[in-house]
Order: sequence, then structure tokens, then C-alpha cells
Amino acid sequence: MKRTVLLAGLLLALTTTGCVYELHPYNAASRQSLQIEPPGPERYTVRVGEGKSYSVAGDGRVNFDVPSLPRGCAVYLFGLVKVADHRPDHVRAIHVLKDGEVVRRLSLNQLSELPLGPDGTRVIALK
Repeated sequence: MKRTVLLAGLLLALTTTGCVYELHPYNAASRQSLQIEPPGPERYTVRVGEGKSYSVAGDGRVNFDVPSLPRGCAVYLFGLVKVADHRPDHVRAIHVLKDGEVVRRLSLNQLSELPLGPDGTRVIALK
């Protein structure tokens, strides 16, 4: 009898609770610089989300603005177990295009992990 009541109580607790969503703060808008290193960098553009496209100069450099991205949230099962975590700096919103086709998508985290050139600009090598 005790086992049945305990099992029923546990089943009731699990079915009456669900997922909890915790919103993350927005990322700060920022200005980014990137050095693209393939031959013919002027064939490339950088676009952030569905926004403005930025042309890459002949020397491979491009400066672009990253606006505040969607906030994202963490999802907890029964309010305790984290099952997902979507942060704005994980969104792959920076698109590198070659002749209008997306060849690379980067998040702010991935951008910050690219190697630094001698002048402090992030460097990406594309084929």
C-alpha cells in the first residue's frame, strides 16, 4: 500500500511539473573585424543574420556591426535538469558568403576563437 501511494505521488509530481524556461540577457551590440585569407577575398561578403551585407576589401579585411541577437533561453526539465541552453553568443548569425553563397556560419563565440592576426584582427582561412 505504501509503495502504491509513493508511486502515485511520484507520478503525480512528474506529470504536474514540466519544463522551466530561463531567459538569457541580450548580447551587447558590437563592431567586429575579420581578415579573410583566401586568394580573391573581394569575392566575399559578410552578412549578420538577414541584415546588411558588408563587402570584403581587396586586402581581405572587413568591419561589420553585430546587433543584439535573440535572447535565447535555458530549458530545465522539472525545474532541475538542464536539457538545453541557447545563448545569443551561440547563434551562428555571422554568414561569410562567396559569390552570394554561404560558405561559413559563425557565432560570436566561434568568431572570438579564431586566431588573431598581428594587428589584432580575427583571421579566417577559407578554401
